Amino acid sequence: MSPIFTFPDVAVGGAATLQVRVWDSAKFNSWDAAVAGGQGGTFGASFPFNYTVPAAGSTPDKYYMDNFRAFLIPIPEPSTIALGLLCGAAGLLVLRRR
Repeated sequence: MSPIFTFPDVAVGGAATLQVRVWDSAKFNSWDAAVAGGQGGTFGASFPFNYTVPAAGSTPDKYYMDNFRAFLIPIPEPSTIALGLLCGAAGLLVLRRR
């Protein structure tokens, strides 16, 4: 189930400026801790964007974050790491056979 967020200080039809922030929660408890940790690739943030708060019960298209733009966090997927290890092991086997 998706989390539900409310903006108590923004009236229906009003705009709020939002920013999406992500970090490695296994290493850091908060955004501030991740930034203070200074490890590149363990946190990232979108550019701020405006969001208009729809009335409760509006059609789903009214809830879209039209101004939100995707952003990249250079954290390799576990499968990428596994593939790298597999290729490295194969390379070592080829060298050993020679």
